Amino acid sequence: KSLPAGPLIDALLKNLSPLQRSRLVFYSTDRTHTAALKAKAPDAIHFEPRDTTRTRGLTQLLAGRCELPNPKDLYIGFELYRDVSVTEKLTLGDGASPVRATFWTSETIACTRRQAPQAEIVIFGVNSVQDYDQAMMLGAQAVYTDTPLSILAHRRKIQKFCAKK
Repeated sequence: KSLPAGPLIDALLKNLSPLQRSRLVFYSTDRTHTAALKAKAPDAIHFEPRDTTRTRGLTQLLAGRCELPNPKDLYIGFELYRDVSVTEKLTLGDGASPVRATFWTSETIACTRRQAPQAEIVIFGVNSVQDYDQAMMLGAQAVYTDTPLSILAHRRKIQKFCAKK
């Protein structure tokens, strides 16, 4: 979805002042992009690489264990739902099952919070009011959506309702 890591990071750093860079959260969960940014701007704020987040979530969901090392990243994000393929190694080949996985659950949130209490948890792909409500009930600090107007309208309704109580 984006430029190769080197040219992207070079262009980003060339066009931002130190003050602007200190306010920027680099939204990429691609390890090559975050590594390139860390190499050229070690103080830059960025998301944890998605393969780390995915492994932590799947280990918690499938094995019931919360065991990755404590992340140092300040932002951790992954989709609420993600289509994945679970592959089983068999003697005579592989067996695969497509699954629409729910990555953020109360257990995966709790695991992430235990390992990274300082991190902001961001849930991607929140494109309905039901998904927004679920993300808020799980305790996400932020959501990314393709439907911001409907999510904002729903959020305003909630705030208005809460203000009356």
